[in-house]
Amino acid sequence: MHTVNNKFEIGQDVFLITERRVRIEDKRTCDVCLGVGTVTYKGYEMNCPKCHGRREIVLGSKPTIIHSVEDEPYRIVSYRYTVCKDGEFLKYKIKQGYGKEKSVTEEEIFAIREEAVKACDDLNMFNAYDEWGKQLLKSQEE
Repeated sequence: MHTVNNKFEIGQDVFLITERRVRIEDKRTCDVCLGVGTVTYKGYEMNCPKCHGRREIVLGSKPTIIHSVEDEPYRIVSYRYTVCKDGEFLKYKIKQGYGKEKSVTEEEIFAIREEAVKACDDLNMFNAYDEWGKQLLKSQEE
């Protein structure tokens, strides 16, 4: 007989961590228009030919994943414990309001929102800097 050591109970409200794939761009101020977006040519003001009026040029980009916490809590409606040759697995079914049920692991849900936010911060720090040494998450928020 197995004893299941589950962290959460049926009916308990939990916060879900989600992930979103984004592309982070390494941007620099345009060196032709100096970040103004326009240049004057023969007395006429026009969009910068290098940045096309965007004020920045993209030197490269990198795909990354950003984790965040869902705004509204989910409720645990059931759980399933599976024992097989590959190991033991515990999955929870969670539901938000009248929405569709989701199957998640204990690593994806938290009883307290602040714990979920801290876990997201830790996960996001793993991808916090790109190969250019630029802080990704900061540039994503701007």
